Amino acid sequence: PSKKLILEWSRGCVNRCAFCKGVAITGKWRNRSPAHIVEELTYHYHKNGIREFEISDQLINGDIGQLEEVADRIIRAKLDLRWMCQGLPRPQMTRQVFDKLAASGCYDFKFGLESASDKVIRLMGKGASFTRADAARVMRDCFQAGIEVSVFVILGYPGEEEEDFIDTHDFFRDNHEFITRI
Repeated sequence: PSKKLILEWSRGCVNRCAFCKGVAITGKWRNRSPAHIVEELTYHYHKNGIREFEISDQLINGDIGQLEEVADRIIRAKLDLRWMCQGLPRPQMTRQVFDKLAASGCYDFKFGLESASDKVIRLMGKGASFTRADAARVMRDCFQAGIEVSVFVILGYPGEEEEDFIDTHDFFRDNHEFITRI
């Protein structure tokens, strides 16, 4: 059987979502250097034979440039890895970024969408991070790069009305071909 290791590349989050306990527990977002991350991956790859990793960060894409550098370093090191992560559908996440992540072994990206109603996204405190339209494009680009798209959803958030629920329902109906699991 294949071994899988859970690692952290960063702690905290750049957002302050109203429902999340993460910032209270881990504080502001801070990350390890790409060189240190790939050094640890290389160690486990060669010394322990581990090829699969679950990155347990609340937000893998707090600094997209550094995330790209991690992917570039994994590719240059020729590490044949599989890894999964979670983050936000930030508009700065382009198809080119997802292509790099896929080439470095990312196979599942879990998105903290929570709602596809722009009103509810704002109520949650996520409004500065992305919009419904951003999320649709980001998830499509992720899927088209060959990475599974998992989505976290919260229904019945305080202030959510029937029309907001319908927005979320319609989002999943309209984008179902790009979403692997909810």
